[in-house]
Amino acid sequence: MKEEPPKTARAHDEHPVHGATIVELDRGELRDTDVDDLRTLLQQLSPGTRWRDASDEEVLDEVMVPHGYTCVVRDTLGDSQHIVATGRVSFTERADEGYIDNVVVHADRRGQGLGRAVMEHVIAIARARGMHTLTLTSNSERTAAHSLYNSLGFEIVDERQKYDKEGNPTHTTNVFELDLNTFRSADKTERLNRSGMKKRSQ
Repeated sequence: MKEEPPKTARAHDEHPVHGATIVELDRGELRDTDVDDLRTLLQQLSPGTRWRDASDEEVLDEVMVPHGYTCVVRDTLGDSQHIVATGRVSFTERADEGYIDNVVVHADRRGQGLGRAVMEHVIAIARARGMHTLTLTSNSERTAAHSLYNSLGFEIVDERQKYDKEGNPTHTTNVFELDLNTFRSADKTERLNRSGMKKRSQ
């Protein structure tokens, strides 16, 4: 028998935002265009041929993790419901810690609040799962993303220098941390979730 997820987490399974809906990514409910949409998003994160030439399974394995939660944003402005953003939170060996990564919004839908919606959604999921701390890493040059992280309460706790194969420094990665015990923005997401579900049930 398939184990049901906690009821506190199911309240976040569908989250309406402007012109889109945030849902959990389920391998058993993939649409024909989903893998190509995810491939496009991964290519935005890592330009080059890696994801262009990757198999469908490799794309899905990168986006989804065995011990974690992956959400996607489906465009509801048209009939196709293409995936225009994604993000995930991985649950670490410590029950109270999680790691956020692969948060990306399609270039055509940036500046519409989808990145914040994804972040608040996965943070709300982490809180529902009993997490106390969330971390993420980001290239120090991603100033716009860092402004978002800071507005959500993340703080830089470490900096790591990255090097190429020859040992030459390439860029600096910032390590961000969020104390969920003091986080408040996710409360708004939870209210939106409950409000959206209430309206659809009427």
